[in-house]
Amino acid sequence: SMVEWLSGAMFDRGARTSDLKQALNLANTTFYDVLNSLSNRRIIQKDGRYDPWMLTEKGKELARRHGFIKVLEIRS
Repeated sequence: SMVEWLSGAMFDRGARTSDLKQALNLANTTFYDVLNSLSNRRIIQKDGRYDPWMLTEKGKELARRHGFIKVLEIRS
């Protein structure tokens, strides 16, 4: 799932739309439907047009509940 992939260690700095699309291998319509749904539900976000997609706190909590994030990093 997109949330599972985004919660991986390599996603700490976000992921571009093209990288997500390639990793998930979904049809265009399905991919953008999922992306828009997760964004509208505030599970993922991006700051600007060219910025990477990031999990929100709500998205991280969802990932933890489903076992995708086992240990949280504490950043100072």
